[in-house]
Amino acid sequence: MHSDDGTQNEEVIGSNANCLSSRGAIPTSWIARVSSKVPDVVARCASRAAHLLVQYTNRHVHIPGNPWDRYPYINVKRYEGKLTCGTRFRPLTLNCETVNTCNNACVICACSEQTRKKISMSMSIFEKVVQDYSSMGGGHMSLTPIVGDILMDRDILERLRILESHPGIDDLSVTTNASLAHRFDDSELRYFVSRFSRIQISIYGLDAEEYREMTKRKTYDQMVTGIRRFLQVGADKVTFSFRLLRQWTRRDVDAWLDRTIYANLAGRAITTEPRPINSLMTGGYANWGVLDTSKPLPFNASWCPPRVNKTQCMLPILSFLVYSNGNVSFCPCDNFDDVEELSLGNIKDATLLELYNTPKAKALWNWKEHGVPGFCKRCTFHIPIQYLRLSREALDDPFKIMGG
Repeated sequence: MHSDDGTQNEEVIGSNANCLSSRGAIPTSWIARVSSKVPDVVARCASRAAHLLVQYTNRHVHIPGNPWDRYPYINVKRYEGKLTCGTRFRPLTLNCETVNTCNNACVICACSEQTRKKISMSMSIFEKVVQDYSSMGGGHMSLTPIVGDILMDRDILERLRILESHPGIDDLSVTTNASLAHRFDDSELRYFVSRFSRIQISIYGLDAEEYREMTKRKTYDQMVTGIRRFLQVGADKVTFSFRLLRQWTRRDVDAWLDRTIYANLAGRAITTEPRPINSLMTGGYANWGVLDTSKPLPFNASWCPPRVNKTQCMLPILSFLVYSNGNVSFCPCDNFDDVEELSLGNIKDATLLELYNTPKAKALWNWKEHGVPGFCKRCTFHIPIQYLRLSREALDDPFKIMGG
């Protein structure tokens, strides 16, 4: 983009000028007049000034309706097509909950606290979700239920076949506890795995006792068998997320994987090194906004300390959530019971893009003026939006934070 003497070529200068003119910053003719009537050194300075002004404009000039306008470190232009759709705005990804039931009853999860009706998403709603998301640009989509497990969805294979006809949704991920893999024969499980770019398996204990204390289930062996089957058909897709009660170390976890999971596996699964561990927790568990954290966890595992949140949360810029009944939530992370103050409406009544650009959605992006939603005030999943100043790559790969 530069000539041999270090100056920008005319194409770049023209591009900069057109960009600035379209935003009402400076007239297009200004660059041309300076370039033709003043010495080269001044023209180069003018061009450089225009280039810097373009960068400033992209970052700081008000874009009508921009919900993140008050956060200058969110560069909407950089993520054009990922945070925008035409003149409207969208989050980076979509989380679609096709089922809100789970086979476990984990002591660190709010699944047992939900009052929502437990249902499987109808195929008509699912098809509209997929169509709406494709129409707004598609991209990454997660099928992880906010509380539940994807393997509880009896229609999941049919849903994956529907997604094949929507190439704009080009990156699928999911989190599962793997213990219901027995519901699928080898060919079905192989197809399931093939449709995802990433499958995160949550592991809730390194022995039967710990697993039972965490999940309230006696299915430890079933979980181990399920994980091994997943690895056998698609080891390159699998990552692990450990949520443990005992104070295990990374060395303990690696040894457990080698001894219990990878031992005697055939083919390339056994060669995966280092082991694909996405996260390892032995405490600091979130309260989901409602759990009684004064009640001790087994084996002295810890809760995240209580807090009062006052700053905007960054998680809704990463994703938004469609529930199994078609309701849409501003919060993709903690809103397990679909509280009204975080609800954007139902996909049966409007498109996803319309729902994300309502006055209510924009008000939810301005806690400073409209107040912190009551449900969010004590949520310990909360991540301040200022985190993006320190870790802007979170917008490049949101699932480093969100998991699957």
